[in-house]
Amino acid sequence: MNLSLIDLFTIAALYILTVIGYRSIYNWHINKSLSKDKKIIIPTPFITSVIAFTLVVTSVYVFRQPEEKIYIANFTRSTYQQDPNEEESFSYPTWGHISAKWGKYAPFGVEHFHYAIDIANEEQTLIYAARSGEIIEMGYVDTGGYIIKIKHSDEFTTLYAHLYKYAEGLKVGDTVKANTVIGYMGKSGKVTGSHLHFEIWKNGERVNPLDYLNVNGFTK
Repeated sequence: MNLSLIDLFTIAALYILTVIGYRSIYNWHINKSLSKDKKIIIPTPFITSVIAFTLVVTSVYVFRQPEEKIYIANFTRSTYQQDPNEEESFSYPTWGHISAKWGKYAPFGVEHFHYAIDIANEEQTLIYAARSGEIIEMGYVDTGGYIIKIKHSDEFTTLYAHLYKYAEGLKVGDTVKANTVIGYMGKSGKVTGSHLHFEIWKNGERVNPLDYLNVNGFTK
């Protein structure tokens, strides 16, 4: 059988990818003096495994269902600085797309539960208070970078992480109105890109923000 140059490169690439594992099984020896007209004999189990591996990878990346993206559009907030009508409701703290939802998550290869939503956008995108309240914490933490925590009531608190910087003059103890700028989106802390990590706490426990967020009549 005559093989083209592309065929030979393909076989070589596949062979090199898995040869380490198979040499330990079959006690293969790599002959570095391989030259023109020499023959390479590849055992049948190796070829079978390459085909199986290719099929698995293809099924995962080609036939998998694409994950639905949720986009949050920008809207004018300058004349609207009051809380949403519902008592347990919060305005979206920024705009962009939700890059990570509430649930299992493995951004750095280690799976953990993500007790928040991540909203991704360009660095320095405006971040707003999701509801009126008092700033009870500001500062830098290892994984969260620059954060702000706002207490809205005895029941609810929100957390904003990975900020680029805070709104000018903002400090712990300040009272902020809903939909006023509190900071700017960034990638401080341990991140894979610019985004806002947003948490809602209810009675000391984190809850899924998507169960409490709404646009409250704003145009999407």
